[in-house]
Amino acid sequence: MDIDSSLLLELYRAARVMPVAEFPEFALGLLRPCVGFDSARLLTVEFAGSATLIRSSTAYNVAGDHVLDWDAISRKDLVLSAIREQVNRPISFHVPTLFASPEYSVVRDYAERYEHTNGLCVALPDTESGYTDGLSLYRARSDDHFGVPEQLKLRLLMPHLIEALKLNRELAAVSRPAAPQGALLIARTDGSVQYCTNAASTLLAKEWSDWHAARLPARLLYELGRPGIQHYEGAWLSVLAERIGDLLFLRLRPQSPLAQLSPREREVARKYSGGASTKEIAAALGLSPATVRNFVQRIYQKLSVGDKATLASLLAASQH
Repeated sequence: MDIDSSLLLELYRAARVMPVAEFPEFALGLLRPCVGFDSARLLTVEFAGSATLIRSSTAYNVAGDHVLDWDAISRKDLVLSAIREQVNRPISFHVPTLFASPEYSVVRDYAERYEHTNGLCVALPDTESGYTDGLSLYRARSDDHFGVPEQLKLRLLMPHLIEALKLNRELAAVSRPAAPQGALLIARTDGSVQYCTNAASTLLAKEWSDWHAARLPARLLYELGRPGIQHYEGAWLSVLAERIGDLLFLRLRPQSPLAQLSPREREVARKYSGGASTKEIAAALGLSPATVRNFVQRIYQKLSVGDKATLASLLAASQH
């Protein structure tokens, strides 16, 4: 089965020029006449052992306050298990039948509320990130099933859709003036994560052990809730965010070891690692040598180092 080449050309053209906040909806709108669906959801998931972690989620043509409703039922969504077992193979399903068990009543309620009656899903692994990208399409009418032709079309289109989305995000990230380096995360201002690199996910999970990956941590979202570029300094990470429209571009870095030290401890650490003796530091700072030695011991304990050379190497690395 062939796909209209003009559709693919328009998909990649738009990926290069459209704002990242608008492109996913535009791209799905291009696919809609070809495959035929009423609503859709794009997902990026990580399969960690038996767990399925949602790294990002974007809804298309879903009315109402679907974000919170989706959060409430996402961990019960059997479609996620299906795409794990059938990677690269589109699967069609009847939602009320798939979720017929009483334990999935909340999922059936969600599907009825948002008219997700018949579905078609497909998933592709991303070897670079280790994540899996998934797309679920839905039709509202109970007799309007997805058939083999739609499955074949989706199988052909999905790699192009994911590649175009990746291209659009990458171009948006590098086009920011003087964009700082660091792990990248893109989220909407309501907290829903649109794109998250492995490095960003690792840092957030270290800072917030109970982090639910589909949304920004509540504390971070609160701190970054004002317009313009904002900073967040945590115990394990440092975040620089830029707000553009309803999107937040977050660059995350591991926190500098110096952040664990008090201002006076940082001053002592810099002088001591630079070769100054305890007597020289005491004279420069107006302290007794014994007080300086106590500072050095606390610095060693906080930074888990045992000698001046290791301290100097650690502080030098934190400057890069």
